[in-house]
Amino acid sequence: MPALADILRAAFGAGRLALRDPAGMQFFDLSFEGFWRSFFAYVLVAPPFLIMALSRLEGEGHDIGLFALAKALSYGASVAAFPVAMIAVSRAFNLRAHYVPFVIAYNWSQIVVMGVALPVALFGAVLALPPAIELALSLAVLVWALYYLWLIARVALQANAQLAAAVTALEFALSYFVQSAVESWFVP
Repeated sequence: MPALADILRAAFGAGRLALRDPAGMQFFDLSFEGFWRSFFAYVLVAPPFLIMALSRLEGEGHDIGLFALAKALSYGASVAAFPVAMIAVSRAFNLRAHYVPFVIAYNWSQIVVMGVALPVALFGAVLALPPAIELALSLAVLVWALYYLWLIARVALQANAQLAAAVTALEFALSYFVQSAVESWFVP
């Protein structure tokens, strides 16, 4: 577990990247140990992720425990899937030297993404917004999150715009596929 000062520093770096400041990379521990410690970001993001997932559960007759288990397992599977897939991408495009910085920046960026997504979700849940407005807000957050990932790929991977777009599309598709596949085992 990283020290609180290291977590705050990394979150600040991720925030700088979200503000389109490439110097945000200097706030990350880009060592091999920093790579593994960056996965702690998912521990921090897991509770709000589950809260958001449970807040979207509608209707009666759902086994909340089974639903939460499905979401937790799909979350864990998607956390592992993207860095593993990026090994192949970094090898294929001769970006091995940038793989570790990219994964570190990507992992810590999840705190910023959740920091944007959670208030929007809570805002929608508390105010009981019309579905069209809630959908528009959710789509705006999704588009911003995809742009943010694209920016991280440009900066941390030092990828061109097209490769950064492909990495972004890979993350989106892989996350959707993995979460859908795992959840289909638990939720009818």
